[in-house]
Amino acid sequence: MPFRWPFRRSPDAGSPGDEAPGRGDQAGSPAPRPPALPGVTVHELRVLAREGPSLRAGAPRSAARDAATALRILAPGGDLNEEARPGEAWAAFLLAGSVVAEPATPPLDAGDLVAFPAGSGLSLGPAGDVGALVLLDQAATMAAAPPAGREVVRVVRRDALAGSGFAGVSGVRAVHRGGGRVALRLGPPPGARWTVTGLRCLAVLRGKVTLYDGAEARDVRAFEVAFVADPRTPLALQAGTDSSSAVGFGSEGVTIRLG
Repeated sequence: MPFRWPFRRSPDAGSPGDEAPGRGDQAGSPAPRPPALPGVTVHELRVLAREGPSLRAGAPRSAARDAATALRILAPGGDLNEEARPGEAWAAFLLAGSVVAEPATPPLDAGDLVAFPAGSGLSLGPAGDVGALVLLDQAATMAAAPPAGREVVRVVRRDALAGSGFAGVSGVRAVHRGGGRVALRLGPPPGARWTVTGLRCLAVLRGKVTLYDGAEARDVRAFEVAFVADPRTPLALQAGTDSSSAVGFGSEGVTIRLG
């Protein structure tokens, strides 16, 4: 009785005596994994603002990021109040309008930062009858709640010479560190290209900044904001004009280098 091959073969398959797939040096090698990408999404603020207080745009907390970042609109006469979960702290950059943070602080203008330490929650309200747009960062932190009676709200004005720079890099400053984050201010930047690891989001106030999501260049222009899905992945960044200005949040260990 002739031998019958027990497996169905495709028309172009080799004879039964051929080497089985996966036995050779290359046939059985696993396909290379595609390189990880930061995952950049860009939103135009003017378009999002039409959604009003129902606006929900941002990047949630995930295995790749230890913070949730989002855009929120404060309608005239309304307030934004969020409780702080254990081990979390809030911060906000004001992008448009004017707000007052509680406990009472002077009104904040576009580009200003307000940071709430762990345990203090978040409380913001429009300073006038126009409304406001804020970029929020809700980060995990190991810091305990501040002692009773201690000032818990930190405000950094847009033009304040606060914080510190990054070694070998000009045009970017960490204006505030703490609460599970680093608040960043860029501009005016040089023409050099940077590589940033740990960037969560970036809002461009003036000019243009280009983010390289792998090989894809994503332009972020004035009144646009970019969210990064995986801040752990290095992200190349380059300013489009000498007058570009932007603000954003990064992880506590954010690094910035030339190249």
